[in-house]
Formats: sequence, structure tokens, C-alpha cells
Amino acid sequence: MDPITHGLTGALIAKAFFAPGTRVVAGSRERPANGPGPADSRAAVWTTTLAALFPDSDIILGPISRSSVGTLEFHRWVTHSIVCLPVFALAMAALARWWILRRGRAGRPTAATSYLQLAGFAATGIASHILLDLITSWGTMAWSPLSRQRVAWDLVFIIDFVFAALVLLPQLLAWIFAVPHGPSVRARRAWAATSLVAVGAGLVAQLGSIPLSWTAVGISVAILGICFYAPAYRGWGIRVRRESWCRAGMAAAAAYILACGVAHNVAVRRVESFIESSGLAVESLAAVPLPPSLTRWAGLVQTAGGVHQSVFSVLDAAPPQFRFVPHQTPPAVLARARQVREVQVYLWFARFPVARYSREGQRETIVFNDLRFPRPLASRPAPFEYRIVFDSAGQVVEQGWVVE
Repeated sequence: MDPITHGLTGALIAKAFFAPGTRVVAGSRERPANGPGPADSRAAVWTTTLAALFPDSDIILGPISRSSVGTLEFHRWVTHSIVCLPVFALAMAALARWWILRRGRAGRPTAATSYLQLAGFAATGIASHILLDLITSWGTMAWSPLSRQRVAWDLVFIIDFVFAALVLLPQLLAWIFAVPHGPSVRARRAWAATSLVAVGAGLVAQLGSIPLSWTAVGISVAILGICFYAPAYRGWGIRVRRESWCRAGMAAAAAYILACGVAHNVAVRRVESFIESSGLAVESLAAVPLPPSLTRWAGLVQTAGGVHQSVFSVLDAAPPQFRFVPHQTPPAVLARARQVREVQVYLWFARFPVARYSREGQRETIVFNDLRFPRPLASRPAPFEYRIVFDSAGQVVEQGWVVE
């Protein structure tokens, strides 16, 4: 998932389980008698949040490698590893403890949180990041460095606005009703900000040919308004502690992932039904989530001759219609391309690759495409299209990503 959603999820987990909030007593807010103090809560939230962001620090390895496919090779590598998680958690806890003690030497209030507690917060944040990446279709090297196999559960699209909203809204509600008087001002600000985000998402969807209607955007804005203002009825929202809001958000997010799992199962069955009816000799198959909702999927079937692809909704009564994308590259040229290291990395990353071949004069061009990532616009290349050009002697004269 995207870094913003990872950070929001880490903060939500910390506020739900590691940093109890306050409650209203006689018109003011009090912290639980045996609960941690403000400094301890901040340490828990910040450590868990930063740990949830940490695995994506590997994005710098792509540019450092100076390889055109460095991002494919190194993103979601050891920093996303279950095997390496304890090492990174202990290191982040040491940094967090050092920072806490440093603030104490500067005369600022410090948290009494122990090193082991900080390690637990960091481990939870990193684990949440790994889990949320595993449920996408990108592929995560969860067992590196023992194995470079990419694990992808294909439940949620890489950027999912619904899931992001579910982990953000409870934190906004806790912030809105953290004041005993005048929460309407905060509610108005939160509604305005999230409405702008919803409109922005609508504009992005229109530019990317994603089927998100403005009616759906308007309904989303209305739902946001209800969420922010309804808890003000008779002041019951003020009496809800922060951890209660956040635990409700955790439950909603878990329910959403479960719903995605159900939709994925239905989508896979649609793909299997197509295979049974067509009698194909299948090498691999998948149902991959597509934006903007959990009902939209891409069905993919890899065969020796090419890939069968379909985009459909699990709510459709009719069976999905598949189109066939054949492999059209001469075997000798394809074999030559497979000897290039960048192509080897690309084909290791791609799950449903197809290759387009063209010849112009003495030059031969192959464009590789992974059909997991559909073309957003007819006038634009599909994401992750990689081109390699050979001269008449079979030498590589050009290679890189297709950008236009």
C-alpha cells in the first residue's frame, strides 16, 4: 500500500491498543488512573507510526543501484521481511530510546517507556506494513534473504481509498471529540479537508479512466458529513475515549479486508469457470483487484501462447468476457532478450508478461508488459512497460521504461 495509508494504520493501532485516551468527567477530560501519561502515549504512537513507515525506506535502493529496474529488484525486499523484522524492530527501539533520553537531557519531559516496550511498538508497526503489502498484488519478498519469492495475496489494490478512509476517520473523530466544548469547529474543518480529498480522488479517477462517478464522490462527501456530525447528537461522541474510536476503526478495516477476501474468492471462481468452459492448458491464473472498489477485478490466465485477460465486476450477472493477448515475438529474438540482466529482473517481477515485437529497418524492438497493471488511458502506455532495442548485430542499443 501507499506510505500514507501505512502511517495512518500504524498510528491507529497505537492509539487503539498502546496509548489510551481520555474520558469526560464533570465537563473536563481525564486520563485513566492507571494509564500512561502524555509522554508515554506520544512515544507509543510515534514509534509505531514511524515503524509502520520504515519498510518503504528501501525505495532509495532503486536509484542507488543505478539500474533501470532497481525499484523492481529491491523494493519490498529485506525491509519487508518477516525474517528480518526482529532486527529492525530492535534497532528502531534503540533509536527511539536514544531520542527519548536525549530529550530528557535537554530538560524536556520524557516517557517512562522501556526498551522492550518500544521494541514491541516497532515490531507491531513493521508487521502491519508487511501485512498490508502482502494483501496487494505487487508482490513482497516476505522471506528474504532466505528466499526472493514474491508473495501476493491479491486482496486489495495498491492504493485503496476506502481502506485509507477507514483507518483515518476514527482518528479524526477522536480528534474532533477530544474537546468537551465546541467540537463543531473541528468537525467542519475535518469535513472540508476530507471532501477536498474525495474530489481530488474523483479528478484522478477521471484522468486515469477509472470508473468512479461524481455521484459516488457526492455520496462519499455526504457520508463523511454524517460521520463527523452525527456523534455530536446529545454529546455522546465526547464521552467516547480515543481508543474506543480507534478500536472501532480497526474492526471496520479488518471487516473490509475480509470483504475483499470474499470478493477475491468470487472473482477467482469466475476465472476458473472461464478456464473450464474454454478447455485451456493453463500455466497460472489470478484475479487481481482494480480500483475504485472491491467489486472490480482483472481476471488473468497465462498460457503457452499468451495471456487471457478480462476486467469485470463480481456483481455482474453475466460471465466475464476475456480477450487474448498473444506472444508475438520470434523465439530467437526473445531468447536474446532474456539474456539481458534487466529483462531477467523484469520477468522475475512480472506475473503475466506479454511481449510485443516490431522491426524498423535493421532494428528490432521488444516491449514487455505485465498485464496485472492495465492501461489507464488509451493514449498512454500501460504501467511497467519495458522496451529493449537490438541492432542488426543483435547488440542492445537502447533499453528502458516506456514513458510515452
